Amino acid sequence: MPAAFPETPRSVDRCPSDYFLHFCLADAGGSGKVASFPHFKVCEIAAFNIRPELHSPLNCRMVTFTKRVKRRLRRMFKLPAKTNQGPARPAEKAVGRASIDRDAWASAAQEGELGFHKRHNFRAEQEVWWTHVQRDWAALGLKPTGWEGKTIIDVGAGSKLRSLYFEGATLVVLEPLADRYMTDVAWHDLDKADEMYSVPAEQFVPELEGRGDLIVSINALDHGFDFAEGARHIRKYLKPDGLALLSFDMHDQPDAMHPLILTDEICRQIFTDAGFRIEKSEKGRRYHGAAGPQATHWWLRAA
Repeated sequence: MPAAFPETPRSVDRCPSDYFLHFCLADAGGSGKVASFPHFKVCEIAAFNIRPELHSPLNCRMVTFTKRVKRRLRRMFKLPAKTNQGPARPAEKAVGRASIDRDAWASAAQEGELGFHKRHNFRAEQEVWWTHVQRDWAALGLKPTGWEGKTIIDVGAGSKLRSLYFEGATLVVLEPLADRYMTDVAWHDLDKADEMYSVPAEQFVPELEGRGDLIVSINALDHGFDFAEGARHIRKYLKPDGLALLSFDMHDQPDAMHPLILTDEICRQIFTDAGFRIEKSEKGRRYHGAAGPQATHWWLRAA
């Protein structure tokens, strides 16, 4: 029987059949090909005789079916056949890494992000998207009302604004791919922000210093290239009595779109060094579909 399947998150960004292909490709010896994975289309899924409407790959006759798919993937990616070497040993955890080369990030992670957001996913279905948004903010204890006269800064907002949930607020968006999303993603809503800056968290925007009543960053900072630099800038944007709520997956192994390896210890040290006081932290659902540590929600105040 193949190794355990990665859990599918509650908020499914990809068709579950995509997760199955990702799993099979990695298990077939093609973990280095993961960057190719986001570009699978429904027609390519059909080529593996996987119906896109299936809601779980576990509905299939898994042993025979999985072997057949992995053989097909080995041929497609010209992977060597795996030999029977006994039970696989667990992968060793990679050493923590809070930064990478910016050029490498721009060429791999950012191109992968753009391709992901351009493909039809749950963000394209407004009713589905908004149900997820309301659920996630409610789970974090935040209500949509009472934000009149407040400035909210959304760091790493993506192509759809979760922060539109906060009624009456002045909404400021930082998103490194904002300009490209606005031209390439049909269902974006970035034009609804009051201010928008097409820059990463690691690039300081002087106009925002000391303006944020609430700074939010959801499923973004683990996609960046310098976690400490982003944290320092967020601290500068925060008002003395403001709140920063940062939520992102922790990782013990990197991939093309999640190049940083973040741990609680790394994050606590970086937040403290940036001038934050950690009010509390909680574990939550994992945003990314592959197996790995849960997300952590961080409530931060000025120290």
